[in-house]
Amino acid sequence: AMRESEARLQLVIRAADLGVWDWDLRNNAFTANERMATMLGYPPGALANREDWLEILHPDDGDALNHDMSDHLCGKSALLSLEIRLRRADGVYRWIHAAVSPRFNSRNEFLGYIGFCVDVTEMEKDIVFLQECGMTFNERDFVDVGHVKTIYGYDPEGNVIEVQQTAPGNSFALSELKPVV
Repeated sequence: AMRESEARLQLVIRAADLGVWDWDLRNNAFTANERMATMLGYPPGALANREDWLEILHPDDGDALNHDMSDHLCGKSALLSLEIRLRRADGVYRWIHAAVSPRFNSRNEFLGYIGFCVDVTEMEKDIVFLQECGMTFNERDFVDVGHVKTIYGYDPEGNVIEVQQTAPGNSFALSELKPVV
């Protein structure tokens, strides 16, 4: 049963295209699946500790990351969910959505963090485009499943707008903006 459960989990991770990682604070060791490395263009194992990851973090994201981590460690949030920019091996920054959870042993001693990451750069580009078209996002609601992406936002008059993109990598056009009924 355990082997079957592990196999199902691995299928889900691959299907969702997730980079999965584990940061052991006791040993300052960082382990990750292959997708985590390829997402950023590094060979597996190249980013092996906290310092390696801080080196590729965008300079403008450090303060927000520290603030979110502090809030998380103080118990203000059970799950840390954030978007940061990480520098790929080719020097290009990518927007990465990360969900992080603390790990504890059986004696409730803090061991470190475990989490997953997904590249959301194209979605961030779409948001900038839509904002330039006058849309605002009070509460962003994104659905990105397979080859269909849906973003909900607000046009300049305050109407809820749904934008759907049916092929990955295509930009949105103003004609695709349609009110939600």
